[in-house]
Amino acid sequence: MRARKSERGGVVTPRVVQRRAWSVAACLWGMVVAGSLGGCSAANLETRWTQDRGGVLCDARQDRVSGVCGKLLRAWLDYELTIEVLDSNALDAHIWPKGSVYLTRGLIDNMDDEELAAAVAHEVGHLLNDQSGQALASLAGQTIVCNEESYADLLGCRLLERQGIDGRAMIRLLQKVERCEQLSASRRVQMAKRIDLLNEVYSYETQQDR
Repeated sequence: MRARKSERGGVVTPRVVQRRAWSVAACLWGMVVAGSLGGCSAANLETRWTQDRGGVLCDARQDRVSGVCGKLLRAWLDYELTIEVLDSNALDAHIWPKGSVYLTRGLIDNMDDEELAAAVAHEVGHLLNDQSGQALASLAGQTIVCNEESYADLLGCRLLERQGIDGRAMIRLLQKVERCEQLSASRRVQMAKRIDLLNEVYSYETQQDR
């Protein structure tokens, strides 16, 4: 089984990622997240950010994502996050700490319900994994560093599975994003690595179940 070198100096294998994700889930699942995560200090910063990305769209897509993901967010977090739609063709999702989850119009139009749930699960995975609660996170990745994205991917898979959704929806989601023409070459390479690692994790778990 292949292993990858971490940018932080360690070796990243499916078992390492699996243990890290379960450790994060175990430590954070029962805690009051609202009391441990800091929020955005300037709401106008988020407003400007949304305006730069086409603004918030209010149409049937909003009703769809609220119906698909609203219940999941309430099950995963001890405080409420709003879900909003960005009027952008990009295939992406973002989360502001203790603020809002943003799904782009392009993502909603190209994903089925389970894949949309996977996009939100990935963002919540970032939120749970980032105990400082200060970082803006993105499905496509904010940087070319892959490890934190992979941890969010797998933690998102576990969140999905807790709600009876096949975690492999995360793989389908990432495969569609990878094929998006708007994705930069560096992020496409990192996306492929994330997909490979998830496939390896599920292959490893299948072997362990035999």
